[in-house]
Amino acid sequence: MQERISVRFSRSLLSKLRSIHAKMHSKIVLINYADGGFFESQKRNSDSALRVGKVDTVMAMGGQLSKGFKTKNAAYFKESRGAG
Repeated sequence: MQERISVRFSRSLLSKLRSIHAKMHSKIVLINYADGGFFESQKRNSDSALRVGKVDTVMAMGGQLSKGFKTKNAAYFKESRGAG
C-alpha cells in the first residue's frame, strides 16, 4: 500500500500552482527549491529539465523557509538529504 503524503503550501504558492494547472492541465511542471550555495545547481537542474527532460514549465524558488513551515513539516526535514 502506498503511503499518502500531505504537504501544506502558502496561499500565494497554491494560487500560482492552481493558475499553472488551469493553464497547462496536462503538462509537466518542475517545482525546484534551493537555498544557500545551491542556486547554481538549481539553475542547471532547471535548464536540463527544460532542454533534455519532458518538463514544460519550471518554477524555481529559493530563500529561507519560515520557522513555522519547518515546524509544520518537521517529518520531511528528518528524511536523509540528497536523494530527492
